[in-house]
Amino acid sequence: MEVVIDTSALMEMVKFNIRIEQFYTIINEEIVFILPSGVKKELEGLSKNKGRRGVYARIGLMLFDKLKNVKIVDSNNKQIDSFILEYCKNHRCVVFTNDMKLKRELEKENVNVYYVKMNEIKNA
Repeated sequence: MEVVIDTSALMEMVKFNIRIEQFYTIINEEIVFILPSGVKKELEGLSKNKGRRGVYARIGLMLFDKLKNVKIVDSNNKQIDSFILEYCKNHRCVVFTNDMKLKRELEKENVNVYYVKMNEIKNA
């Protein structure tokens, strides 16, 4: 099962100290985390900020460097939400996002969405 990660959810996951391994208890399949290149680029830009958001972005990037089952997918410089929607239409996957607009659009396409609420991962 592919799990597409969005910037918003990754930042919240780091903020609330949620381990990405929690997905293995939620999804009872082998998981490949999909990191769109646009999300990686957003995180790299945010990581230059001082303060909490910069720290969260740097930790998020380190997290993905350590994971073995991550696939970075070229988002072809498309707007990231549009890319995620298109990717999910063409692949059997779920999305991890806290972006409410994206979440609604994905649900219209019957894509399974997970998000962070306080200190745990929830299914929409």
